[in-house]
Amino acid sequence: GQVLKLYPGMLGSTIKVGQPYNAPDIVISKNGEEFKIDNIQRLNVEYINSLEQPLLIGLTPHSLYSSRANGLKCDTLVIDEAGQMSIPLALMGMVRAEKVILAGDHKQLSPIIVSDKVNEQMKKSVFQALLTEDNCTMLDVSFRMCEPICDFVSELFYDGKVKAMKEGCGNRILCDNPLFDFHHPVVLHHIDDEGEQVSPKEADFIVDVIISYLNMGLNADEIGVLSPFRAQAALIRRLLRKSDGITENDRQKIAVDTIDKMQGQEREVIIVTLVAGKRGYIQEMADFLYNPNKLNVAFSRAKSKLIIVCNVTELRLLNSVEYPHIQRMLNSKRLMIIDKK
Repeated sequence: GQVLKLYPGMLGSTIKVGQPYNAPDIVISKNGEEFKIDNIQRLNVEYINSLEQPLLIGLTPHSLYSSRANGLKCDTLVIDEAGQMSIPLALMGMVRAEKVILAGDHKQLSPIIVSDKVNEQMKKSVFQALLTEDNCTMLDVSFRMCEPICDFVSELFYDGKVKAMKEGCGNRILCDNPLFDFHHPVVLHHIDDEGEQVSPKEADFIVDVIISYLNMGLNADEIGVLSPFRAQAALIRRLLRKSDGITENDRQKIAVDTIDKMQGQEREVIIVTLVAGKRGYIQEMADFLYNPNKLNVAFSRAKSKLIIVCNVTELRLLNSVEYPHIQRMLNSKRLMIIDKK
C-alpha cells in the first residue's frame, strides 16, 4: 500500500497472493477513482513469468513452494521484517531471485526458535546474519513517534542515532495532569505490587486510564495496551468487558495484547504494563521481562504518549551492567516518573 501511494503508476500491476480473508483493504485514489490491490489465491505462474511488464507481488516464502506460486521467478525480492525471519525461511525466497533487499531491524523482535537443538548461528535472523557495516544503510528517521518519544527510544536502544520526522509533542490531549497530558510524552507510573505474571493493581489502574482518555475525546482505536504476559493482557480485557465506563464498540477497538503481537503496529497512546513486582521473580525472569529488543518494540509503538506501568522500586535494583538500557531509562531526562503511594 505504501509503495502504491509513492508510485501510483503501479496500480493495476500489484497483486497479493493468499486467502480471501487476508485480502488487503487498502484503497488508493487516483484521478477521482478508487483502486484496491487484487487478491489472488493461485497465480498463473507460466503466464506471469512470460510477461515483460513489471509486477509487484506480495506473498510468503512458503507460497513459492505450493500451488499458489510454485515456479515464480523474481528479478528483485524484498524481504520485509527481515529481523524476524529465520535463515531457512529467507533462503526459500532468496534462491528464486536475482537480487535481494532485506528490510528489518535486528534491535527489535528476533525469530521465534522453539527447538533447543538448533545451532546458535541458525537462531539468528537472516538480517542479523548478513548485516555488516559495508552492506547496510540505516534508515534513521522515524515517521511514527513524536520527537520526545523518538529521542527516548533512540537514547535507550540506538545510541541516539534515530531522529523523529515530527518535531515537538502531540497536542490532541492537553491537561494539567502529566499522566494524560501529551506535552509529557513519556511517563513511568509506579505501582506498588508484587505480582508475577499478573498484577491486578496495574490492570485496574490501566482500565481507569483508558476510561479517562475516552472521556477526554480520544478514540478507542488510538489506544494500545501491551504486556509481556498473556495472562495480564487477558485480565485487562476481562476488566474492560466488565467496566460500565466503556461501550462494547469501544472495547473491541482497544488493542490489548502481548508485545510480540504488536510489532509493526502503532497507536496514539501506548500503555506498557511490565507486571512483575516480586523481587525473586524479577531476578529469575529478567532476561525475558527486560529484553531490550522486546522493550524497544513496546515503546516504539507509541505516536504521542507512552505510559510505562511497573514497580519502580524493584526495577531500580536490576544490575546496571547486565541491563544498561533500564538504567538509561530510569535516568533519562525525557522520562517523568510518577510515584503516588
